[in-house]
Amino acid sequence: MWPTTFFTFLFLYSSLSFSTDITSYLNQLKDVPVNYGPDGIVCEQVARLELKKQFPEAEYDIAVGVEYFLESRILGEMDLVVVKKATNEVAFIGEVKCWKSFKDGLDKAKTQRELFTWVLQNNPHNIQFRSHEGLSFSATQFQGNIQYATVSQLGGKKYGFTYELPLTLQEFKDLRALLLKKKQK
Repeated sequence: MWPTTFFTFLFLYSSLSFSTDITSYLNQLKDVPVNYGPDGIVCEQVARLELKKQFPEAEYDIAVGVEYFLESRILGEMDLVVVKKATNEVAFIGEVKCWKSFKDGLDKAKTQRELFTWVLQNNPHNIQFRSHEGLSFSATQFQGNIQYATVSQLGGKKYGFTYELPLTLQEFKDLRALLLKKKQK
């Protein structure tokens, strides 16, 4: 039998690592001017932070929530768009889904990618974009070698996601609650 103190230590250790992960992201996101009300925003912002490791700020811009539309009708949104500063070409598009059901999240991400690809192919001269970061986009930036990826909370890779973030769904919910509380102060 394992002694009770071992299990107490194990519980405390897991709680400490849990809070450290959330605290790190909380400190990085607390001053970002974003409305954390919608559920998926926190997951997208953590994905943006993680992408900075692969796409350094000196060379790339990362936009979160790039809407695309025809005339005044919004057709969809790309969760993450990475642009190479030197060429102004899109290098990466990511769909972020931190959902209860990995299967449903992955299906939704694939559907969103298919819709964007279809709209871009069929309306390249009419498609317009809006970025909350103030970045300008045009259809020509989305030509060429673009890496498409799906991103989920911890555990999604075994369900087919390209990348998974280092937090569980519950940790994302806790982080969102802390961010909302900070914004109210």
